[in-house]
Amino acid sequence: MSQRTTVVAIAAAITLLMACAALAQSNGSAQLLFHDEFKANHLDAAKWFWCYPNESPANCTNNQSGIPYREEEQYRRSQLVEGGGSLQLVAVRSSVKPSFPWTSGLISTGGPFQSGPPQATFAFKYGYAEIRTRIPSGDGFWPAFWMIPSDGSWPPEIDVMEWQGGTPHRDYMTVHFSDPQSSNDSLQATYDGPDFSQDYHIFAIDWQPGVLIWYVDNVERFRVTAAQIEARGGKLPDTPMYIIANLAIGGWISPPNPRTPSPASMFIDYVRVWNRKP
Repeated sequence: MSQRTTVVAIAAAITLLMACAALAQSNGSAQLLFHDEFKANHLDAAKWFWCYPNESPANCTNNQSGIPYREEEQYRRSQLVEGGGSLQLVAVRSSVKPSFPWTSGLISTGGPFQSGPPQATFAFKYGYAEIRTRIPSGDGFWPAFWMIPSDGSWPPEIDVMEWQGGTPHRDYMTVHFSDPQSSNDSLQATYDGPDFSQDYHIFAIDWQPGVLIWYVDNVERFRVTAAQIEARGGKLPDTPMYIIANLAIGGWISPPNPRTPSPASMFIDYVRVWNRKP
């Protein structure tokens, strides 16, 4: 290599390093705290628990995890299917004891209650959490990506994304908190976008000490400030939380009907959490 070529190569390398440094500086110092890209053919048990967090260990062992919100599903480990670069939470019309007409899937970084609160595999206080997912359409489907405190208390609750299968274009974004008048007050907004069941979309929350900011496909869609919650006698969530993604049936929304497809899947491409917005 000639001297001139060597000088040019060194200059190019220096320029590249300076560009990388500038890019890193412009992006801030976000640190990836947790992630799963679902590239394996099995669920990572060191990260995820499949059972609802208020269930007893015995119920989870016996595949009897259900939520007491008038929902119609029983969560089962068998309804989590990983492969092809995604995780599927599969809902199936299948009657199981004790009187659940559907089975479905849930993943959580919390664990079952023992003699105290669940032992979370991952929880965080303040940061940026996102999921890339494709959601099934059909009356009765209630997919969600949400967070609750790792100390077992409730509220608060941050619902990054909730969705009703009968209105596949509408995303619900909510924060729950207590105030002097109610143990379950909330602030909520909806975003009407495309038919979210037709492709993958990204839903995210930027949780800061003074504000919550919701994003859909990297665009801000809703924000709630600490002052707004304090004006109602509550406070912005400020305790470590763990994350849940699930495909519920019925409950908060209208129940399924004979036209509701079965099986149906909520596909999850990835879940990622940073200490700040990247």
